Amino acid sequence: MKKNLILMFAFLMVFALSFQAASAQITITIPKIPKIKKPKIEQPPPETPTTDNNQTVPDQTPESKTTSQTSDDKPMDARLSLFLDELAKAQKEVYEYNPNDDLYLVGANATDWLWRAVSAKERNEWTEKWKTLMTPATRKKFDTALDTLAASAAKKLPSYKSSLKDYTVRNPAEEKLMKGVLTNIADYKIHSIGLKQSNWLIDKNDYGLPTARYKHGVIYLRNTKSDHPYCYATYVNIKQDYAGGGTYGASYARFIQDEMVGCPATAK
Repeated sequence: MKKNLILMFAFLMVFALSFQAASAQITITIPKIPKIKKPKIEQPPPETPTTDNNQTVPDQTPESKTTSQTSDDKPMDARLSLFLDELAKAQKEVYEYNPNDDLYLVGANATDWLWRAVSAKERNEWTEKWKTLMTPATRKKFDTALDTLAASAAKKLPSYKSSLKDYTVRNPAEEKLMKGVLTNIADYKIHSIGLKQSNWLIDKNDYGLPTARYKHGVIYLRNTKSDHPYCYATYVNIKQDYAGGGTYGASYARFIQDEMVGCPATAK
C-alpha cells in the first residue's frame, strides 16, 4: 500500500513537469482590439461682434431721407421732392453769389423761388396750388427753406444791380414804347430807362434771311404795390419785323422778363 502511494505521487510529479514544459512552448495570441478614434472637435471661429436686436443701428446715409420723407412719416409726393431740390439749388446760388465772378444772382430756374421767398403773396399763391399734396410737416419744410432763401437774399439783393450799367442809350420814342408793357404805369416808380445799343441787331432764319431786327432795352423800376423791398430790371426789346425787300415794319415793344434787383440807395 505504501509502495503504491509512492508510485502514484511520482507519476503526478512527472505529469506536472511535462505539462509545465509543454505550456511554456505554446504562444497565446490575443486578438487586436481596434482603437476608438475620438471625434475631431472643430475650434470655434473668432468671435464676431453682434448687434443687440434692441439697439438701433445708425443709418450710414441719413441725408437720403431728408427730401422724400416728412416728419409725420408719410412719403412726400415726387413733385414736391423735386421742388425742394430746386429750392436748395436756388439757396446755393444766392449764398455763393460773388459780384466779381458772377453776372447774375440766380439762374432762370431759380427766379420763381426767389420771388416766393421774399413775397408772401407769391408764396401763398404757390402753396394754394399744391396744398392738396402737402401735409403740415411738408408745408413747414417748404416755409423753412423759403425763409432761409429770403435771409440769404436780404444780404445779397440790396447791392445787386445786374447789368443795368450797360443800358445807357436814350431814345424817347422807343422808351415810350417800352413803358407800354407796364399794365398800370401809375403803380411803378421808374428809376431809369435805356437801350443797350443804338444800332439794330438782325435776327435771321436758318437760311440766313432776315426775319426781324431789334434792340435790347431795360426799365429799372419799383412796383409800389409789392410786398417786398426790392426793385426790378424789366427787360424789354424794341423790335421790327422784316417786311421784305430790305424793309421792316413799325417798331413795337416786346416784354422779355423781370429780374429782381436792389433798389437805389436813395430810393424811398
